[in-house]
Amino acid sequence: MKKILITANSSFAIWNFRKRLVDSFLNTSNVYISVPEEVKDSSYEINPDITLCNLPMNSRSKGIFSNLNTLISCFFQLLRIRPDIVLSFTIKNNIYFGILCRILKINFIANITGVGSYQKDCNSFQLVVINCMYKFALKKAKHIFFQNLYDMETFITSNFVNNENCSVIPGSGIDLNSFEFIPAYQASKNSFTFTFASRLLLDKGIQEFIDAAKDILKNNSYAVNFVICGSHDEEDERYIDKTCLEEIKSIIGIDYLGNSNEMKKIISNSSCIVLPSYYNEGVPRILIESLAIGRPIITTNRPGCKDTILENQTGFLVNERDSMDLKHQMIRMIELPYDKYETMTIASREHAKNNFSDEIIILDYHSIINS
Repeated sequence: MKKILITANSSFAIWNFRKRLVDSFLNTSNVYISVPEEVKDSSYEINPDITLCNLPMNSRSKGIFSNLNTLISCFFQLLRIRPDIVLSFTIKNNIYFGILCRILKINFIANITGVGSYQKDCNSFQLVVINCMYKFALKKAKHIFFQNLYDMETFITSNFVNNENCSVIPGSGIDLNSFEFIPAYQASKNSFTFTFASRLLLDKGIQEFIDAAKDILKNNSYAVNFVICGSHDEEDERYIDKTCLEEIKSIIGIDYLGNSNEMKKIISNSSCIVLPSYYNEGVPRILIESLAIGRPIITTNRPGCKDTILENQTGFLVNERDSMDLKHQMIRMIELPYDKYETMTIASREHAKNNFSDEIIILDYHSIINS
């Protein structure tokens, strides 16, 4: 049987976003999952036909010795498993496994899940080194999947990839059977709930969400709730300040839930999902999940974010870094007549069915692997 090695910077990225893709290989291939041991997710029952491999990697580390150790570990892992093909997700995995697969002449398929923040977080020397490594890793790949057209065009223009061996897929896709349509019995504006669900990175628009929420609550014209759900790292300056987070916990009308594994429940209890991001997204998973359940969205015109929305049909677009515009679009959503809001929930589900089913991604992967 064919050996397929699948790698990412966390098991969460595999089991939450790509479990059905992994399962689709089990009848015809021996499947190996390579993720860092410290972030393996024990909440999932692992199929005994899947071999788990520890990958000593710190996705945030910029240290030379730490990253060299990861690269060497990847090398010996490939020598031991001798996979026929490697499927990689996330930046470091794409770089390390891409470089080694090129040297060892192993078929390699990368998934660019968004550019992320490395271009902002690195100094000029580090950026030159990383870009050179990334280009070497991807240039001879069997195929590169991108999650939005902007990223693909950027990589082609920068000569990172060749036009003929890359394509765009609809994010990580969604299992429409798992994320079923749940009617939003939103009979009046008295029960309207806006939810922000993401890591509390400033670039995700969390500060704009809080500022808009406080303004709407201060106005006191609407009975509305705001929910914030997502992880916070007080030692990482890219995240919202801890004092601000503590402040919002005391504001009536804003609920901070922290990190949660019950996203389906949180989305179904929401009236609208808001992600005013200016982060370098692929396609935000939370927006796809929201559409599938039938919740309108408010997001920015940012590549990846704008790919999820049909303006005025499944939600509204807002300007980046503009809490006033966000406030106006939230009020616009609240004030929709119920029949128009209900039409928007149905259109959201249809948009997910037609464009974001994980069946599309599974077929694309099998087509490339078997070509």
